[in-house]
Amino acid sequence: MTIYTTEKQYDLLKRMLPIMREFYNNNPQPLFAEVARQYGSPEDTADKANKVFSEVSVTAPSPKRLNDTDILIAAVDAAKTVDIESPEVLKPSRFVKVIRFPQEAKASLEDCLDTFSRVLMGQFYIIYEKLDMKPENKHVEESYLDIRLTGIGVREMRDFLIPALKEAGWNGSYGIAGKDNCYESKLAYEMLKVIRKRRDDYILRITAQPLLIAEDY
Repeated sequence: MTIYTTEKQYDLLKRMLPIMREFYNNNPQPLFAEVARQYGSPEDTADKANKVFSEVSVTAPSPKRLNDTDILIAAVDAAKTVDIESPEVLKPSRFVKVIRFPQEAKASLEDCLDTFSRVLMGQFYIIYEKLDMKPENKHVEESYLDIRLTGIGVREMRDFLIPALKEAGWNGSYGIAGKDNCYESKLAYEMLKVIRKRRDDYILRITAQPLLIAEDY
């Protein structure tokens, strides 16, 4: 699969993929730090959220996603410079990079963009759907059910990092197009929609960037 990106889309991939590699290694601290940065929360809130995550202790690294993310990072690092005019008259940013991804890593690229976008908007429960479950934990199924039904740990992590959502329910978050949702969450969403390319997908346009160009699905 080949994609053409604007400078902002390329920069998001460069910053996001190393963060997501750590996430798939069962270390969400860099992702928490990114959330804190986006919403102007104190630096120590990422450590506080990570402590809560560690105490719940039901997740494990995801080897397939971890390996695929290394492949994705290498592809982004090998991107070639181009200069292509946007076909969208009202969104004139030019495409400046072409990136060729192995087809077998496409699903993991979609997962990276989806997870990154959703966590940045406050959907912290998604963490427990994206990582593998800890096999040696005898109570993992019970603990996972508690997380999904009552949000144990999820609300605490989110409230540390996005205090404006404290009055929302444990699974509350910003809507993708919400004025308070951060820009990178919106941009990752638009990029995901193009790359996933489902026939029934409607792409809500929420940034000033043209949709990236994707070829050779």
